[in-house]
Amino acid sequence: NKYAYFENVAFGYDSSNRAPVYRLNGPEHFYTMSVNEMLKIVNSGWSYEGIAFHAYKTASINTIPVYRLNGPEHFYTTSLAEKNSLIKTGKWRDEGIAFYTQKDATVPVYRLNNSKHFYTTSLTEKNIVLKNKWKDEGVGWYVD
Repeated sequence: NKYAYFENVAFGYDSSNRAPVYRLNGPEHFYTMSVNEMLKIVNSGWSYEGIAFHAYKTASINTIPVYRLNGPEHFYTTSLAEKNSLIKTGKWRDEGIAFYTQKDATVPVYRLNNSKHFYTTSLTEKNIVLKNKWKDEGVGWYVD
């Protein structure tokens, strides 16, 4: 892996199943576990905003998938029904499972909407965003 140094040193990459989810900002906020995808997007002009939270790369009996869709924006949900409903509109493409979270995780990932969705674990950041006329959609999922 040509980015091994980048992953291990710059981002404290954990070689176990748990790994960082990187947050990028451009025309929308984007979340990925892939260093290669993150670097490609940053090289196209997006801003790297750091590690949003940690998640899991593979499924186990204790995990829940977080699905990623692409359409008017990138959208993340743990709800299979919500994912399938959006795909049926014809405006969204299923990009598969972005990452997994533990069933017993306790740190909320807040979901906000203002024509684009925004996800954060920071209550302070959530409250700042809400003051800028974003809609609170509750907790999208939990991380640990």
